[in-house]
Amino acid sequence: MLVDGEFITIGTGQSATERTITPEDVAAISNLPTVDAVAPHQDIESLSTSAGRNTGVTRLFGVTPAYADIYNQAAGRGRLMSASDVDFGRSVIVLGTVPAARLFPGRNPIGGTVRVGSHEFEVIGVQARKGTLAGESLDNRAFVPLPVVLRSLLGGTTTKSVGVRVPDGREIEATMDKITELLRRDHRLPASYADDFSTEDQAQSVKEAQRATGTFRLLTFALGGTALLVGGIGIMNMMLVSVRERTREIGIRKSVGADPRAVQTQFLIEASFSAPPEGSPPCSPGSSLRG
Repeated sequence: MLVDGEFITIGTGQSATERTITPEDVAAISNLPTVDAVAPHQDIESLSTSAGRNTGVTRLFGVTPAYADIYNQAAGRGRLMSASDVDFGRSVIVLGTVPAARLFPGRNPIGGTVRVGSHEFEVIGVQARKGTLAGESLDNRAFVPLPVVLRSLLGGTTTKSVGVRVPDGREIEATMDKITELLRRDHRLPASYADDFSTEDQAQSVKEAQRATGTFRLLTFALGGTALLVGGIGIMNMMLVSVRERTREIGIRKSVGADPRAVQTQFLIEASFSAPPEGSPPCSPGSSLRG
């Protein structure tokens, strides 16, 4: 489940990009009896990165160790973010497979240095390949300790998002209602004001995305099958017309000893190329008998 704080509340004077999830909010959510783990995180889209002469654009995430547990993150090389990395605000980074290949082509990125803006980070790991979801690459990402993003890149202590894990799927709806009640109370929102956050059941979102992908794949196969059927009917019609118009030629060829397979092959090829090449002379019924 995801709690996102990047929403406007009319009447509070907030901007569209203000981060509204505070450390106190994260602590309060983690204390709910139905919540198993929480992972506050902050992302920055389309951030320029470089390693030597190699450059790239990626999506940067400030995370805590709980992020790996909630979002099933695994290390393909090296290691992921540790509690000490976050506690001490170390300048370390975990790369997705896309920026790892782009910034360190043909070599192991572990131990290398990546520059993000004016800050340098040591590569401690490469995330295992995750693929795409809803058209977004989950491999074109980079991860650094959350305090580094908040302190050095953005400023402040609030975050935009917090991942929440509920061990019992039957408790998700009730937990979302409790989080909504809790955050509205802690943010002191009057009843007439809209939420300055949102809650989302990501498991349901993933299922809907997979369902949409399956529907699109089925539609693609159906269109491909229709195209093959139409093409087959066209070839069959051309063969039928050719045979009917040239029955006399076929009879003459067979009477002089032509192999029936050779006749079939000729008409199949002619049906596949229904129009003669541009500039070539038209073929007369008896032209195949000469030569």
